[in-house]
Amino acid sequence: MRLCFVIPGPPVPTARPRVFIPKGGRFPIATTPPKTREYQERVKRFAAAAVQQEPAWRTFVFSHTKGRLFRLHMHFVIPADRGDLDNFAKVADSLNGVVFADDRQVSQSLFSLLVDKRDEPRTEVLVETCGVVTVPPWMDCAMAAGWTPPAENVS
Repeated sequence: MRLCFVIPGPPVPTARPRVFIPKGGRFPIATTPPKTREYQERVKRFAAAAVQQEPAWRTFVFSHTKGRLFRLHMHFVIPADRGDLDNFAKVADSLNGVVFADDRQVSQSLFSLLVDKRDEPRTEVLVETCGVVTVPPWMDCAMAAGWTPPAENVS
């Protein structure tokens, strides 16, 4: 089962929370920067619209809340080389409760970034169900190229 959707507009890397002590206050308060919060809400809206078009997806997700069931691919197209890929990838947390019950259910993830001034900025998302992963994809690729895992020392 697959769920695909595109979020048009420039992706926003997740910024660190801002911590301050309010005037007259004794305890620090942490707030998410508005630009980050707005982008997370935008991602959530597009994800919810995609899920609404696939009723079987929602039924599957919320009837299978245990285990690592999903593979997540996110591709970010940006016009300028700003932001680290890991900060763009943190937006995957916005999919919690919408695309999957919790992002702990993701067993594989792939994030990619393309810097292209001529292409439309966007975030492409593909989430698919997957079974139990016994051999990680990197090992499949390495073994196909002739690599063999080291022998285990049994004492």
